[in-house]
Amino acid sequence: MKKTALLLTALSILMLNACTNIGFNKTKSGLEYKIISGSDKGDSLKHGDIVKFEYRITFKDSMVMNSYDFMPVYDQVDSVGRFHDFSEFLTKMKVGDSAVSYQLYDTLEKNSQFGVPPYMKKGDKQQMTIKITAVFKAKDGKLSRDFAIEDYNKEMDKYKAKELAEIEKYLQLKALLAQQFGRVEEEIDVYNKLYAKTNKLSYLYQIAAYQFATEQMDRASKTMVELESKMGNSTDSVDFMVSETAKQKVPIRA
Repeated sequence: MKKTALLLTALSILMLNACTNIGFNKTKSGLEYKIISGSDKGDSLKHGDIVKFEYRITFKDSMVMNSYDFMPVYDQVDSVGRFHDFSEFLTKMKVGDSAVSYQLYDTLEKNSQFGVPPYMKKGDKQQMTIKITAVFKAKDGKLSRDFAIEDYNKEMDKYKAKELAEIEKYLQLKALLAQQFGRVEEEIDVYNKLYAKTNKLSYLYQIAAYQFATEQMDRASKTMVELESKMGNSTDSVDFMVSETAKQKVPIRA
């Protein structure tokens, strides 16, 4: 998906610099755009539908906004569309289609309800690429909004999982550095954070091992009780060194 976005951005720049206005249509407010057809089988977008899409806004060599790094965007298709906005041509698109549009400073100054972005000066232009990934329509007595909310929740779960994985990776690196430099208290503090974030028993095991090693027997005992109570069908494992350079994963339940 990110590769598609990069290709669209590159295509928009080529179009704008090499052949401005060629092949572009214009909305009533003066927004110039070009739709790039995807699959002919894609559902069309109609008034009242909720559309799901990804987009990028670029200005010169800078990225202004980019949904690909976060989550898809959801919007309701309007029969008219917001003034001087991509929603003006949404009803001409279908699922799988992409579009390139650009706004000139003068047009924004005259027509945009939001005014001109502070980073733009007279004679400047900004580009936007958009890709329609799904559309939600009312069906069997269920509103399009209801389907969209269900999909949004799934996307949010994916985003949270991705964000958690990035945090976990960062904390693992921090724990490794603390271990290499002999900062034991910092290392165990990081493992406590990792366990709190992920609930993975492998981190709880590391905490128990540290408590035993430092003769904190009361704490170690409580940690082991917690560990045993949560093992169940856990698939978590810990690393055991089998040589100076090699390690082997051993299941927690072993």
